[in-house]
Amino acid sequence: MQGRSYDECRAILGLSKRSLYRYLAKIYEDDKKLLVDENHQELIIQTRVLFQRFTKILNTLEVMGEDQNISRIEKLAILSAQAQMGRAIHSVLREAPAVALVSQRRAAAASRGFARFSDLGYLPPPPQLSSSSDWGAPILL
Repeated sequence: MQGRSYDECRAILGLSKRSLYRYLAKIYEDDKKLLVDENHQELIIQTRVLFQRFTKILNTLEVMGEDQNISRIEKLAILSAQAQMGRAIHSVLREAPAVALVSQRRAAAASRGFARFSDLGYLPPPPQLSSSSDWGAPILL
């Protein structure tokens, strides 16, 4: 029923407002879960592609570095680029599990209906102070 208002759809389907909005909420929730899962899968695919590209560039640089017909300056530039690519590959390998974990936590939180970082377990809850005496002595700088 594209192009129609919710009231028109409700009248055509013979639903009460409450039922219509309950169905819409369920549809939006299902769409949100599907998008979160697709985003997680896309993140995994893009991480693999990035790792493969970096590895291919590093292999190309190694072949270039073995060429005996290049100058010392070019050799130093190639070695520098190899070091940068090695650090980039290490960074991808080091950070990919953390990124995947964050993505999984966001997906789990979205399925539970949470939308804030504190709900995901990233931030500790604020301290519960019962009185001003809990603050202790002031710190002098």
